[in-house]
Amino acid sequence: MALSDSLEVLNRFYAIAPEFKDYSDSEDIIKSHIDFADSFISKELASPIREEILLYLAAHKVDLALKRKGAGGQVTSVKEGGLSITYAAGNVSDEYDYSSYGRAYKELVRQYSITAFTRRI
Repeated sequence: MALSDSLEVLNRFYAIAPEFKDYSDSEDIIKSHIDFADSFISKELASPIREEILLYLAAHKVDLALKRKGAGGQVTSVKEGGLSITYAAGNVSDEYDYSSYGRAYKELVRQYSITAFTRRI
């Protein structure tokens, strides 16, 4: 059974990213991104931490797929009449800086990662 088949996991995704509840036909996209993220996050992490990291990564990828349609850069302006969203030039050095979910994912990874020492102290 895929992780995304769990209603509980999907509900936690919507708790993190409630804006995606209103996208029509987005549930399959969300489930596929949850399953994709599941394959990238180590199973060695403790369960609640692993799931939180996984869901923020999935939310970041869904944000890029549904809202930005692959566009990069920070949002610089939003117009309501005729709905127009303008993005800054892709001058961000890291893909995860394109969304608030990606930045949260990076922070969680930084907090819970164990990195190797590169020199003796």
